[in-house]
Amino acid sequence: AEQSPLAPAGSAPTLPGIDVANMSALSVTVSFKAGDTITTRDFTSDPRVVYSTLDADCAATEGNSLSIRSSANCSAVRAAASVTLRGVTLSATTSVPIVRVLFANFTLSGYPPSEKDAM
Repeated sequence: AEQSPLAPAGSAPTLPGIDVANMSALSVTVSFKAGDTITTRDFTSDPRVVYSTLDADCAATEGNSLSIRSSANCSAVRAAASVTLRGVTLSATTSVPIVRVLFANFTLSGYPPSEKDAM
């Protein structure tokens, strides 16, 4: 699934009006097949799950929260989660894009529009 972008802490995209988030909650599910039935369980809060980032210069994890560092110089960050169940380690990664404001254009128009504005 496509991830919503995040922005470095304190950067222009996080300001009111633009409102790009600086952090995101990570979620973990484990699916298994028993007989003919596939079952999915939410492991997000399971204490056996270990969360990390593969891009420590750009992001940090605390519990299942992923936050982008103010000094982040990455175009995306990768987060990982793993859990060991009965000696078998399951792991998964996800990638989250990082956005920045490269160009901002502000326009002021009169209201109601004049004929000149319509041209």
